[in-house]
Amino acid sequence: MISLILFSAFYLLFVPVHFLSFRTQDRELCSAPAPSGVEIKTGYIHSVEKTPVEDVYVLSGPRLWLWEEHFRSHNAGLPTEPPPRGRFLLQRDWMVIRGSPYTWEVLRIRIGDDELGKNWIYSSTTGKLDLYQLIPNSVFYIEVTQVPLLFRKR
Repeated sequence: MISLILFSAFYLLFVPVHFLSFRTQDRELCSAPAPSGVEIKTGYIHSVEKTPVEDVYVLSGPRLWLWEEHFRSHNAGLPTEPPPRGRFLLQRDWMVIRGSPYTWEVLRIRIGDDELGKNWIYSSTTGKLDLYQLIPNSVFYIEVTQVPLLFRKR
């Protein structure tokens, strides 16, 4: 029984855990353990089309995977066809590309302001954050790290 408790404690302290962090160049805004499958949504107003674009990322192992892109126009740099093994879907209000091959350990997003971009992010941990108001005209990073709980920097 004692060995079971010891091995369980050892496991909990030393097995790597995925952490999802939202940060700027200078500071961490928030960080929390996140299991695979967690969704993060980002959105912005396209600079040329002036239409909303939303991206859905899923934590897959130690990486963020671009699972879906939602958009209302497919002109001026927006997708026109799905990537290999992806699908193009027409929904009531959106055109959707599902199944992107793109993944990141650190995703870098340029944040605009009240006039350009109007970037936001949504996660189940933070709710919706209007990044263009919190950190206007900056660079925002979504980062996935994998470290044991015992060695996580605070």
